[in-house]
Amino acid sequence: MKSRRSAWRNWSKTVEADPSRIERPADVKATQAIIRDALAHGSRVRPVGNGFSASGIAVSPEIAVDVTALRGLVRVDAEAGLATFLPGTTLGEAMAALEDVGLAFESSTRNVDVTLGGIIATGGHGWGHGYGPISSFLTEMKLVTGTGELITVSARKNAELWSAARINLGALGIMTELTFRVVPAYTAKVTERLENFLAFTDKLEERMAGAHHVQASWRPHTGRIAVTRAMHVPHQASGAIRPGKVTASGQDFRSQLRIGVGRVVPALVPTLNRLANVFNTSRMLEGEPQAALASRPEVPVSTLEYSVPIAATGAVLRELDRAIERQRLAVPSEVLVTTTAPDDAYLAQSYGREVGNISVRMPSSMNSGAYFACAEEIFIDYEGLPHWAGAHTLRAEEIAYVLPRFGDFLSVRHRLDPNLMFTNPYLERVLGE
Repeated sequence: MKSRRSAWRNWSKTVEADPSRIERPADVKATQAIIRDALAHGSRVRPVGNGFSASGIAVSPEIAVDVTALRGLVRVDAEAGLATFLPGTTLGEAMAALEDVGLAFESSTRNVDVTLGGIIATGGHGWGHGYGPISSFLTEMKLVTGTGELITVSARKNAELWSAARINLGALGIMTELTFRVVPAYTAKVTERLENFLAFTDKLEERMAGAHHVQASWRPHTGRIAVTRAMHVPHQASGAIRPGKVTASGQDFRSQLRIGVGRVVPALVPTLNRLANVFNTSRMLEGEPQAALASRPEVPVSTLEYSVPIAATGAVLRELDRAIERQRLAVPSEVLVTTTAPDDAYLAQSYGREVGNISVRMPSSMNSGAYFACAEEIFIDYEGLPHWAGAHTLRAEEIAYVLPRFGDFLSVRHRLDPNLMFTNPYLERVLGE
């Protein structure tokens, strides 16, 4: 008998779900009606965006609420530096809308296809030294709670909920509006060059500073690391790069070829990675934020990301390097390194501390089990906290050990969702049943 295809699957093809039904509300009233109906029938609900989380955070056991119809720029106040979006708006759409009115996000994630709601719910971060998670740029949000009530939360309205709501795992309600601080449009000048891996990790904290945005990309099995730096300069509307367009470099094809060969002959991965570095020569790019600072993912990958204290990040990378070679793991995908400034959102990986974010990835077509287990063991040893969208294994009691305000988040959760209608197996694991 032919098996029925799952109704929902995430982008990395690592998680599937068969909700009893999928709702696609077009406005706030429709969203409230869905919640009230679910409450009356004792059903569970999960908000769903574009499915870029590698974890099971978006898995809907019963009712999936697809928020991607709730999209667009609601209003903008250029003088106050504020812009309000609907949560299903993708980052790329939001950046393009801001460019049209001479504004920009000061920092953003790299993936233009993620929804703003997904970024906020999972604690998404950019790649700039001195910036907190993207939720630190929020000034206000509206959400429909587990009782069907529409509330506004900010540092002034329902302020006691603000530190919980800014990174909420979709456990407090369904977000319907997000207001961000924005800045005048700028041009980003990007440079990238290869550096020595050991020298870089020995002075990582220093090397990750000195620019508006810094990201390091290391291919395991090599002694080199590509460091990308970007600076904001006054906006130059040259028209060379338009919103929504990303310059092509041939990198996608080379990555797919390297991954394909590595999947068939794992022993060739170290050689292929070293050859890839030959093509990764120094480069420069200049353009609007969307084209210069963001991109679309090349091939489906599963991701495990942890944030560790910034002072320990270099040591963690060197230990990961040794473990990969010791266990003879074949790792074709790059390890990405960024930093995040201290923040006060209860579930922020950088709560009260500056962190280095280490993202290990594996193509979905390859088995990530041994690699992820090896990396996660190292991260946990250094009091790391997982990215909520990544494929981690931590449980509530382990998370509470590192996050001092974990209990306060749970208190807000029970206030806004007293029947735990937004729970699912993932939340039961990371927040407790």
